[in-house]
Amino acid sequence: DAAGAVWFGTGQNLVREYRGGFEHWPSAAIYAIRGDAQGQPLLATAAGVGTWRNGRLQPIPGLEGPFFALLHHGDVLWAGGLNRLCRNRAGHTQCFALPAGASRRVTALAWDAGQLWVGTSAGLLQFDGRRFSAQAALPQLATLDIQSLLRDRAGNLWIGSIAALYRRYPDGRLEQIDKGTFPPNPWIDAIFEDRDGNLWLGSHTQSLYRVANSWTARYGQDAGLDDPFVWTLAAGANGSIDIGTNGGLSKLADGVVTTLVPPGALPNPSVYALFRDAQGALWIGTRGGVAVWNNGALSMPPALAPLRAWQINLIAEYPRGTYWFGTQGGLYRLQANTLTRYGASPGSAGARIRALLPLADGALLLGTEDGVRELRAGHISAPAWAAPLRGHFVTSLGWLDHDTLLLTTLDAGLGVLRNGHLRLLTQQDGLPTDNAWAFTSHGGEVYFSSIKGVWRVPLRTLLQPLAAAPGIRAQPVLTGNNRIGSEERTRCCNGGGAGRMLRVGDTLWLPSINGALALDMAAVRAPPGPGTPRIERLRHAQAWYATGATTRLPLGERNIEIEYTAPYLNNATALNFRYRLAGYDNAWVAAGTRRVAWYTHLPPGRYGFAVQARVDQGTWSTPATLEIVIPAHWYEWRWLQVLAGLLLAALLLLAARWRWRHQKLQQQRLEALIAQRTEELRRVNQRLRQANDALTAESLSDPLTGLGNRRLLAQNWHELRRLPQLAVILIDLDHFKRINDRYGHAVGDVVLREVATLIQRLKEPQDMALRWGGEEFLLLLPGLDAGRALVLGERIRLAVRAHRFNDPSLGDMQVTCSLGISHWPLLPTLRERDLDGSIELADFAMYRVKSQGRDATMALVPGAQATLMLLTAPANRYRASGPCRRAALAGSRLSACHRVPRACSAPRAAARQWATFALPEPAPMPAHACDDLLQIGARHFNSRLLTGTGKFMDLHETRLATEAAGAEIVTFAVRRMNLGQDAAQPNLLDALPPTRYTLLPNTAGCHDAAEAVRTCRLARELLDGHTLVKLEVLGDQRTLFPNVIETLAAAEQLVAEGFEVMVYTSDDPILARRLEDLGCVAIMPLAAPIGSGLGIQNRYTLLEIIENAKVPVIVDAGVGTASDAAIAMELGCDGVLMNTRLPARAIRC
Repeated sequence: DAAGAVWFGTGQNLVREYRGGFEHWPSAAIYAIRGDAQGQPLLATAAGVGTWRNGRLQPIPGLEGPFFALLHHGDVLWAGGLNRLCRNRAGHTQCFALPAGASRRVTALAWDAGQLWVGTSAGLLQFDGRRFSAQAALPQLATLDIQSLLRDRAGNLWIGSIAALYRRYPDGRLEQIDKGTFPPNPWIDAIFEDRDGNLWLGSHTQSLYRVANSWTARYGQDAGLDDPFVWTLAAGANGSIDIGTNGGLSKLADGVVTTLVPPGALPNPSVYALFRDAQGALWIGTRGGVAVWNNGALSMPPALAPLRAWQINLIAEYPRGTYWFGTQGGLYRLQANTLTRYGASPGSAGARIRALLPLADGALLLGTEDGVRELRAGHISAPAWAAPLRGHFVTSLGWLDHDTLLLTTLDAGLGVLRNGHLRLLTQQDGLPTDNAWAFTSHGGEVYFSSIKGVWRVPLRTLLQPLAAAPGIRAQPVLTGNNRIGSEERTRCCNGGGAGRMLRVGDTLWLPSINGALALDMAAVRAPPGPGTPRIERLRHAQAWYATGATTRLPLGERNIEIEYTAPYLNNATALNFRYRLAGYDNAWVAAGTRRVAWYTHLPPGRYGFAVQARVDQGTWSTPATLEIVIPAHWYEWRWLQVLAGLLLAALLLLAARWRWRHQKLQQQRLEALIAQRTEELRRVNQRLRQANDALTAESLSDPLTGLGNRRLLAQNWHELRRLPQLAVILIDLDHFKRINDRYGHAVGDVVLREVATLIQRLKEPQDMALRWGGEEFLLLLPGLDAGRALVLGERIRLAVRAHRFNDPSLGDMQVTCSLGISHWPLLPTLRERDLDGSIELADFAMYRVKSQGRDATMALVPGAQATLMLLTAPANRYRASGPCRRAALAGSRLSACHRVPRACSAPRAAARQWATFALPEPAPMPAHACDDLLQIGARHFNSRLLTGTGKFMDLHETRLATEAAGAEIVTFAVRRMNLGQDAAQPNLLDALPPTRYTLLPNTAGCHDAAEAVRTCRLARELLDGHTLVKLEVLGDQRTLFPNVIETLAAAEQLVAEGFEVMVYTSDDPILARRLEDLGCVAIMPLAAPIGSGLGIQNRYTLLEIIENAKVPVIVDAGVGTASDAAIAMELGCDGVLMNTRLPARAIRC
């Protein structure tokens, strides 16, 4: 009724259902229920007709007695009773007796085109408003027991009886519904037409049926088809259809199927492809060869015998008289009774031809199981545009319009080719499946057959550019069994070759496993949309609530569950829903087929729930709405929250005011404390600045002499280099080591301090005096050149010579000094260079003075022919040999030779590039004063530098570095070097011949005395009796310190066997004396751990060893740079072993 209640009539009661609740009232037997003009129930009972109001039946005057059928038409109420038909209009009732005859009751009424159809228990009558028709309008139904009548919206009159269901068309034709549709005697009691045009039939014996108009027809075994598995179809003569099945060839004509060719007469019983040529002959492609049916006769052309090995997928004629066969073994052409094969080798996917399309230029486009190929001029190739289709099964090819090509695939969707660009459409673009067998166009729609049935897409959608068609909306038309959707369901479709889709007029013929399927494309319509959804009930706190316009929930939990649905009797499973709770959801929630919505922990408030439905991907329906009110607890009342907020704000304000006053007082205390601490900090900082100034001054000065140090020069160099020029004076005290050796270091310190005082007194205030190192001093004279600096230098030299030192132990001892002078910059173009070159040049001048007798002053500056290479690479100035090598690098701090022999030519050669200023020279020394710098046992050497071989890339680099260093003694590890043991490897004796170098085998890697002794014996054998060895016995692998106990044992054994032992030891003076007493020819103490590069870390113990040793003392480990070697020389060492990778600019002597 209008309120949504449902009324039921039974033999004893009237029942009302409303929102899940039931009410019932006793009543006479109820035979029919209709609604009156006000929507109230109108009942036909055994006692008469009446309206149900206020819980009781209000009879209609004149309609007393039993009535069985009711019909409202306009303002007229028709009621059918026992042997009578009554009409009630405006409260007036008129009854008409049924025609004479057997007693009958009126069971059903239907109005049609101004006439009333009256169904009775003894036949169907027609009433024109005044009388019944004298003759039966439908003689076939004149005596049937009519149970129900309905005129549908198409004008058909449906007639239900105990025996069958009938339909009377508007043109008067009468049709009995196929007996196979219903069981025998269906007894149709009720007929109802829903808003989608479906008929619902209530059967007294078989429950409920739905009847709908279909746009398909199937022709299978019931039509005479021997084998229902259909593969291919072709149009025959006079509207017939040729059908290829798994069991031969059949023909469908006038709804009846007959066999044309039995399976035994064919090369293979399965007919897989059919093609009718221009002459009317039917070409039959089977799974094993080709046959031709023409004029009722079957033939198998001999020229096609090779095709019996292959399944025939398609047959085509192009041009006329030329036939093409697409097979599983390649593409074949039959022309002039000659068969020619094209394509890839049989067995490959590219050789399996599934589709063929002629092009305007005579070429053929081929669909294969490996994408698309093109046959042009007898050659098959893959078009560039078809690259995305490689590896995919192409099932059909065709034109959508003159320049748009459409292709279908097994699993890659659709391909649309336009202007050389291929666009692939898949399920992601809205297709129901990525499979399609074939396609055809009809009425602006493109129909596709697939594994999942038939679906269609608007043609304009496929022709739109990609940017203009972001999605495809495909409409399913048919689907296979057991699949869900809004479309009709049937078992379809087969595919894989030609003839999988046949269009004849508006009918689309399709093969299936249950026969040939005919689809009336003109009858296909879009599925109707659902009605407005209905919100059925709401669940809250384990209780269900009926839903009205507004549902107000009680206090309690805030979780709700809402159930909804939508009226759609066509196929309810195709419905999709979405819902939204206004005031909570920001967007629609997609629910799919779910018919319930859940919300939890909702805050209090008023919400609007809305739900919409649609079929498949159709349009959303009008929403159904429900207002839900969730009450608030007392602590959620808005006015209470506002009041609480105001109280809280007042409390916060008071707390903030108290806090502010407290912080103000605290701030005042802090400010006073900060002022006090600031004053204390200022005083502390002042003391720190004073201490830092003192530390800075101390760090920039020499603690012994009070002069500046190198750090002072580095700090002030930025300012000094702004001056136009500087004179550089390097001062070195002569024979200062003798003073330390004879009088001690304390007396030496007195000499250094007093010489520093002399220099300070003689220099100008702007001059900078530095202690450069040991007994060397450096003077920088701003604004002076080398010539003017000679005057100051000579004054300093004479003052030192004439000075009498305060230490009584010196007596009248005269101390002299040697001075070397240069200037900066060396050339105007070298202003960006630092002082290193100028100091080196002054150092070289000073050692020229020393080589010529000391106690003199010499200035050396670039001459007119000086070159930039000479000035920027001073270590490479001279390349001399023999004694002249020592003279060329007399400035080296390794040199113990202080006079350059006049026989050397290098200084004279350099005179062309250097201008020398000097005061009168002292008397020259003998020419051989530089020889025999180092003596080890009975061996004499002119170089104090010993080198190793372990740090070089190969023997060639070892030889070059040794030559550049000027070393005469080279040590090597016997265990790691090839001395001829392996003829295939480079030999050390070839790189460093013993005739030129003294080879010093060492026992590196030995950790006990026995191992070291064996290694030395091996070296003696390999070097033909060589006895000079270096003994190393290591304690452990990590520190590489010597094992002194094993070293003593090995040294004693080796000396006893006649070896000349140079022994690597620690810096222990007692151990050094013990090794010397054992007979070792040289002591080699470490200066730092092997490989550490730390330089000399033990000067005092080394000095103790040097002063007490009677054999040469050679520093071994830890010396890796020239400055380290210079320190060793200043300590008085006889030599240095530098087992490092020496650069070309090596230290030599």
